[in-house]
Amino acid sequence: MFDWIGMTLIRQADFPGNLLEELALEEKPVVIGLGAANVKWQVYQQAQLAAEAPEQAAVIKPAAEQGELTAPQIDELTRWLTFTYPNRAATETTAFQSVSTIRDAFKTTDPDDLAMGRLNLAPQQLSPRGIYQPTEMAKPAFLQDDAHVTAAAVGTATHLVFEKLDLTLGAVDETLVSATIQQLVADQLIPAAAIAKQIDVEGIVAFYQTELGQQILQHPEQVYREVPFSLLLPGGQLFESLQPTDGPVLVHGIIDGYLATPTGWQLFDYKTDHRLTATQLEDKYDGQLALYQQALASMMQVGPSQIKTGLYSVEMREFLKKIRIFFNQNPCVLIFLSAIIRAKLISITFAVSS
Repeated sequence: MFDWIGMTLIRQADFPGNLLEELALEEKPVVIGLGAANVKWQVYQQAQLAAEAPEQAAVIKPAAEQGELTAPQIDELTRWLTFTYPNRAATETTAFQSVSTIRDAFKTTDPDDLAMGRLNLAPQQLSPRGIYQPTEMAKPAFLQDDAHVTAAAVGTATHLVFEKLDLTLGAVDETLVSATIQQLVADQLIPAAAIAKQIDVEGIVAFYQTELGQQILQHPEQVYREVPFSLLLPGGQLFESLQPTDGPVLVHGIIDGYLATPTGWQLFDYKTDHRLTATQLEDKYDGQLALYQQALASMMQVGPSQIKTGLYSVEMREFLKKIRIFFNQNPCVLIFLSAIIRAKLISITFAVSS
């Protein structure tokens, strides 16, 4: 056995180079301690082992006395030495993903599949590697200055303002939003005044003038903001290299907010993207909304059809409703139609039995 283990141990930096000399001179076992691995071995000569552990020594025979290996022994050794870990791809794959990095994989989610608790993934969007990564990396804090404020920093600050606004006052105006921003800067939750200056105050106020915004102000006790969630999704569906037996991947995200109503829940997500049409915005974030819808449905233990979703564009001052209409609840062949009613900025998705 040491013939095999020794080939590994001898490559360690702190392996004793004079092991054989120590074995010949010492009357007691030689201790090999590998500090980096926090492991110790004791190496015995045959006579030393017989003196200290006669029962073990009686079992061990010199190689010359062991005879030929039997066929079953050869088969067993071959199995050990040629073993290949069946889930190797899983060891090279992240077990955690954020919603924002995998949203494109869910662009073609079918509403009927959502009704049955399934999330469709777009095969052309699946990652061949073991991780989905953002297309743009955040700029390090030490490289940021007042003259170069990133869109991501403004977006994060805008979301923070939405989260911290006092909704119990019955109205949201520019004075309230500006005061909230000033307090967040004073508390250093918004790290720079330059970021605060670029927050679209009017765009935030406009949200509370929409139909949904008015409902939120009328029922602030039914509003939940910045709600974290986790979902376990089959790893074999998220990554090309994984098999169904490789286990699930944990997907984590934060829902900007939702309003509980007598008929269900209205989920909303703020977007600060610039120069995008309603159609482009919906196409970019449709997969993300599908994940949020599934997550909230799981949290509330209801069907996804009871969760309405929509995007609020701060730049356009419009709430873009995403209405998913479920016509059946059985896995039949579906005709999938999608239409954008541009005049009302509403996206409607139909699923019809054929």
